[in-house]
Amino acid sequence: MGVARGPGAQKGRYHQVLRRLSAGKRLYGYGRLSDAPSRRVARPDLRGSFSDHGGSVQGVLADSPCRGGDPEVGLHHPVRPVPVSSHAFGMKNAPATFQRLIDRLLDGLQGFACAYLDDIAIYSQTWEEHLEHVGTVLGRIRDANLTLKPEKCKVGMAEVQYLGHRVGCGIQRPEPAKIEAILDWPTPVTKTQVLAFLGTAGYYRKFVPHYSDLAKPLTDLTKKSLPRQVLWSPECEQAFRQLKAALTQAPLLAAPNYNKRFIVHTDASMFGLGAVLSQVGDDGGDHPVAFISRKLLPREVGYAAVEKECLALVWALRKLQPYVYGRSFTVMTDHNPLVWL
Repeated sequence: MGVARGPGAQKGRYHQVLRRLSAGKRLYGYGRLSDAPSRRVARPDLRGSFSDHGGSVQGVLADSPCRGGDPEVGLHHPVRPVPVSSHAFGMKNAPATFQRLIDRLLDGLQGFACAYLDDIAIYSQTWEEHLEHVGTVLGRIRDANLTLKPEKCKVGMAEVQYLGHRVGCGIQRPEPAKIEAILDWPTPVTKTQVLAFLGTAGYYRKFVPHYSDLAKPLTDLTKKSLPRQVLWSPECEQAFRQLKAALTQAPLLAAPNYNKRFIVHTDASMFGLGAVLSQVGDDGGDHPVAFISRKLLPREVGYAAVEKECLALVWALRKLQPYVYGRSFTVMTDHNPLVWL
């Protein structure tokens, strides 16, 4: 199969070759996987993956499987381990190894390309730039001896699907198919099912203003002190329907323009904190870039109003640090005492 090469591996692992449902075969590793070497690599921030997708011409290259082996892991052999040319599926260090490879692959191309594991996005302002950018990335992929699946690649698109979002032309919105699945979600009856719904809906929480306040009746059902079978109250049903409606009517988010001033709107309620990051567009309107919110901790519920408003301000600035750090921005609040800070 061409998966083994010359000697040099430090550790051996048992492997098995299985046929994939789509096509071809895949090498699976098993046995003492916890002993496999693991180097920590920071996973890319999704906010950074979407922040620069404002080009008028978009392209996405997806599913570029790595064919570079790990020199420290090899096939089990009675005499000595044999290093492999392809990273085995199922190894705990596979995501970190692949992300490190892709980061090196796109080093110096951050102005028009970004990647989250095997999803590479290329964004451009004009068609001519797009052809040049795609050619540059494809050249890097060829030189690295990686491969792409043509049926999973889309080039020259005004809007592309990327990590569960529709991105392009300076706007972001949830993937319609994902929202449709949330709308068809059955009423949960156990804490596990409630957590599954909140996890799926929470992925798009940046599109929903005051998400934590809307979801509070549902998050309260997940407390450890409560039984596994949830007591579905009218408040839970109302929150369940409101979250679905909010995701259906979610506003479009504008791609941030780092040459313009950011505006941070903060607010606090009895049980939650919320903030909106926005910018003034070319039309003079205030366009949201992201909505953030969280539920207050039990000890924070007893804070005074001024303390809650100040907590909302500090928490929002820390959460939005990738956008506002090192830049001048405006903070909008409805609590006048904070102006004197």
